[in-house]
Amino acid sequence: VCSASTDTVLGIIQDDVASGNASLIRITGVTKWVASAAISIAAVVGTKAAGKCVTKSANNDKIAGIALSAAAADGDVISVLLTPGVYLGA
Repeated sequence: VCSASTDTVLGIIQDDVASGNASLIRITGVTKWVASAAISIAAVVGTKAAGKCVTKSANNDKIAGIALSAAAADGDVISVLLTPGVYLGA
């Protein structure tokens, strides 16, 4: 689980499993992701503490996807199109 906003997202866990057990990881396509704050549709998102997603807007931010649905608050689950390995440029 990513623990900092500077972490690189390699994929999103698709099931709820105990630590140390095997899990399904989505690395491409559309996935569900828990938001850490309000997020607009079409916002570029990346990780924040506890593995939640947040809107990214600063130069050189690591991007994990594009929000396909909106979040009103922390804890909302949104749909995200994964775009691994992308950075926001200057």
